[in-house]
Amino acid sequence: MFNHFWLFLQAVWGHAVTLAAGCIVTVVLGIIEKRVLKRPISLRVEIGILLAFVFFACFQAWQDEYERAQKVPTVPTIQVTIPPIVIPPAQVVVTPSTPSQAAAPKRGVLAEFENMSNDELSVRALAFVAKLRNFLNDYADQQATHSLAIPRPPWVGRTPTEEEKKTFDQVWNTWNSDTLRLYQREHYEFDAQYQVDAARLRDAMLERLPYGSRGQYYPDYEVGAHTTTFELAYIAADLQRLANEVKALSQEKKK
Repeated sequence: MFNHFWLFLQAVWGHAVTLAAGCIVTVVLGIIEKRVLKRPISLRVEIGILLAFVFFACFQAWQDEYERAQKVPTVPTIQVTIPPIVIPPAQVVVTPSTPSQAAAPKRGVLAEFENMSNDELSVRALAFVAKLRNFLNDYADQQATHSLAIPRPPWVGRTPTEEEKKTFDQVWNTWNSDTLRLYQREHYEFDAQYQVDAARLRDAMLERLPYGSRGQYYPDYEVGAHTTTFELAYIAADLQRLANEVKALSQEKKK
């Protein structure tokens, strides 16, 4: 939000001529009241005139953005016609299980953790949390560096030319596209490298904890469910909480 407010101030400052005109008119009124009218003009009148020029500068900044938005080409609507799909009835074949099949380990995706003690599972989860946070910190540094490179209009204090506006629009759109790609790459890499292990560790620890340990508020571990870095950090915090509870459970059993 602060970045948006800073951009707004820069856009208004781009119409500094209007702001300066307001100051000049206020000074001229002060001279008139002192030299010509020989009586003071209401302070409210002077402040009202100055605010009117500030409002007009804000309007000019809005008008620039509106005209720029009008020049953005619209995306054509694509209509896709999907033919009806006929799905035949499912056929279920039940095969009796053999003794060897009955002895197979349950929960195939969690079989890796079944022979671990609570302490071992807790250590495994905390190591994963440290790895995940290193991943998030690396992207946080990249995002901070990218934010410092936010483009700023070069025409502070004067009215820009159409060519300057066009060039700045191209730079601004490129920066926005790079920002979007940076956040998308972070979430794609999380889904590819960390999402499966995060969900498996969560389920393995919840199986050992009492009912209700998940809590009322918990992050969504599903693929593509997260849209911000904060949500990914929330997953790391949730796994750390569960790992500490599993470790505490192990200590209680030792007592």
